[in-house]
Amino acid sequence: MGDLTVVFGVSGVGKTTACARLAQRHDDFRHITASELIGQVRMSPDRSIDQVSATQAEIVERIHRLRDNDPRRIILDGHCVIRLASRLYQVPNDVIAALAPAVIILVEAEPETILKRRSDRDVPVRATTVAEVAQELSLTRKTCLAYNRELSIPLKVFRSGESDLADQLFAFLT
Repeated sequence: MGDLTVVFGVSGVGKTTACARLAQRHDDFRHITASELIGQVRMSPDRSIDQVSATQAEIVERIHRLRDNDPRRIILDGHCVIRLASRLYQVPNDVIAALAPAVIILVEAEPETILKRRSDRDVPVRATTVAEVAQELSLTRKTCLAYNRELSIPLKVFRSGESDLADQLFAFLT
C-alpha cells in the first residue's frame, strides 16, 4: 500500500502548485487533488451537509483504491474546511482517520497574498475580503491542530511563497 500525505490549505495558498511540481520532479510521488477524485460539479457551496459527507466518503474510498494499486507515495491535496452557503464546515476526524495519512501538511500564507492569488484566478471563491480569508486560515489551522492532537497524526506547517515550496515538501517527506 502506498504511503499517503495529506496537504491542506485554503484555496489560493499555493498547495496545488507545490504538490504538482513535487510530483513532476520526483517520479516516486503521485499528486492528486480531492476535486479530481470527485469532480468540480460536486464542489458547489450550495450542497447539504449530507452531500458533503457522501463526497468525503467517496474520497476515502477512491484514495484507498489508489493506495492499493499505486506503489508511489500519494500526495492528496484538499481542504479540511469547506465553505458552504451557510457556514464553514470542518471535515470530521473520522474522515481523516479513515484516510490514514502518514502525515498532514498545512500550507499557509498571508491573507492578502491569498486574496490576490484568488483574484488572479478564473475560479470564483466566496471569501472575498481579507477578514474572510483570515477566518478560513484560522479555522483551517485549528482543524489541522485538532487532527494532530486527537488522531496523533504528525503535522508540519509550511509558509507558501518564502522559497520553493515543492523543494521544501520533498526535503521534509524524504
